Parts: sequence; C-alpha cells; structure tokens
Amino acid sequence: KARALGIKVSSSLTDDVDSAVKAAGNVDVAIVVVATTSGEARDRKDLNLDGDVDALIEAVRKVAKQIVVLVEAPGPVVMPWRKEVDGVAIMFLGGQETGNAWADVIFGEAPSGRLPIMLPETEADTISPDNADDVPYSEGIATSYRNPSFKAAFPFGHGLTYTTFQHKEPVEVSCYVDSKDCRYHIRSSVTNAGKVAAPAVVQLYLEFPPQAGQTAPIMKAFKKTDALQPGSSEEFHFALSAHDLSYWDLAQDGWVEATGTFVAHLGESSADIKHRLTFCNGPCTPEGGTNVALRVAIIGLGAVAIPLGAIAVVLKILGSHAPAPCSSGAETQRLELERLMHDA
Repeated sequence: KARALGIKVSSSLTDDVDSAVKAAGNVDVAIVVVATTSGEARDRKDLNLDGDVDALIEAVRKVAKQIVVLVEAPGPVVMPWRKEVDGVAIMFLGGQETGNAWADVIFGEAPSGRLPIMLPETEADTISPDNADDVPYSEGIATSYRNPSFKAAFPFGHGLTYTTFQHKEPVEVSCYVDSKDCRYHIRSSVTNAGKVAAPAVVQLYLEFPPQAGQTAPIMKAFKKTDALQPGSSEEFHFALSAHDLSYWDLAQDGWVEATGTFVAHLGESSADIKHRLTFCNGPCTPEGGTNVALRVAIIGLGAVAIPLGAIAVVLKILGSHAPAPCSSGAETQRLELERLMHDA
C-alpha cells in the first residue's frame, strides 16, 4: 500500500538490532512491529514482548526521526518504552487480515477501537502470570480497572482516533413507556470537535452504594456512534435496568438490586470521565438533603488514555410513563439542572 502511494519503504524483517537500526536511520517514520504469543494450556511466564524487542525499540528510537510501535498480543503486555515513542497501537489476535487492518489504520482510516482490558504499568499492577500446573486466583472482583491500587499504562476502555470529541452535560429523562424494567434513563450527545470524521465511543461506569461491596465504578454500557463528520453531533441514551443496578450476593446466591445512592460516570475510558450524575434507587438522601438529586460534575479532559470492539486500538498518537424511582419528575430535574448550571 505504501509503494502504491509512492512512499519509499526500507525494511528489516528480523529482530536483529543492527539490521533494524540500519533500516531506520534514513527514514521519516520507523514502524516497529512487535508481538508475544501464548497457548491454551498455560499462562505466559511474564508480560514482556518476545525476542527482547524492548532493546530493539530503544535502539531504533535513538536513530529514528519518529517511531511508531505496533503491538500484537493475546492479552496484557508491559511497554516500558511507551513514553519515549511517538505512537503506539495494539491488536489482539487479528488473524489473516492483520496486515490489512494495520494498513487501514496507518494510512488514514480513523480507528475506533477501545481496550477491552487494562494494560498495566508494570507486572505488579495486574494479576501476575504463572505457568505452573496450579495457579491460585484469590483477587475476587479486584481485577483490572476494578482494582484501585493497580496503575494503568493505558486504562480499560481507552482508545484514540484522529479527532477529538465534546461531550454535552447529561440529563435524566423519564423512562420510555414500554420500558417496564427501566430504573434510570440518561440522555446526552457527543460532537466531533476535530477535523476528521470518526465514531465516538461513550462509556458508562456505575458506582454502587456501599452495600454492593464493589471496589470501583464498573462498566454497564457503552454507545458507539456512527462516523461523525467534523462539527456534527449524535444523541445517545442509556436506560439502566434493575439488573444493571444489581450485584451478586454470595449469601443469597443470587442477584440483589441495590438501593441507595448511585453515581453514573460517563466518559471515554475508565480513567477519562467527562461527566457524573448522582441518583437514587429506592429511599435515600444523596448530598444536598433532597430525595432527588441530579448533580452534574463537568470533569476536565483527562490525560492520554488506550484501546472496545474494533480490531486495532490506537493507544498513543502523533421506561415507563411515570417518573423513574427516586424522581419527582423530569421537570423538577430540569429546574434543578438549570439551578446548578446557573450557580456554576
């Protein structure tokens, strides 16, 4: 594809450092493809990439004008060089279309992938791999982004594209008439604020009341828009059901719907939250002392976040007609929102 566009290509098709340095020394952009593999019978012995490629990347980085690293992996890997390179993208087991997928992203097709896992900063920030015959799993639900003590190199749900998005403040609206199981309904919209058409992926993480014993807000839904042209917007809705507000109770051996104060976190990854909404399910008194509290917090744009769904993830780049439970009606919520925005 590069040659068809008149781009001169210099290549090194091994993991030999000297050969790689020679190929990268006189090019505008060095693209380094790295990988690790795994089998179904055992874990990997560690989370490093194969072939001592960390050293190869460092050597190429020193001579290349710009360097982009493409990672192929079956799961989490560590990238100690991530802050020293100009771009990083990851693909999980792309199969026979791997090459075409990489070419699409590199040559301008806007990526929209999001990470289905957290990529850890170090091996200490995840469940350590172990290729022994017996591997204990004692972490319970405190895995990946649900473990607040783990540091992410790239957080769960992260993924970049060739544009940026603006997120409108969300509001509560009444559940649809035919939505019998709706407990809470959120409406908002997202706008392409850049110069390249691309889809947005808005993610909802739900923070439970203490009785649920959750270690962090957990993903409950996401919406992927159509490819938005620059300046265009798309409205989206999240209708949370009774099951969405439930947790698994070991003592009762079943799902239990939690009651109390919830916080809906909306953003572009588990670490890049744009807005928060606080609401009640059942009797409770959230901050402010009212039975109904719709509180909007506009969160500043987060730092660079990584790749839900698409084949390649770019990590770094150049209800019913009645009001929902614990609600005094959409009009009250609208007035409360207007007051909060005016005060802000």
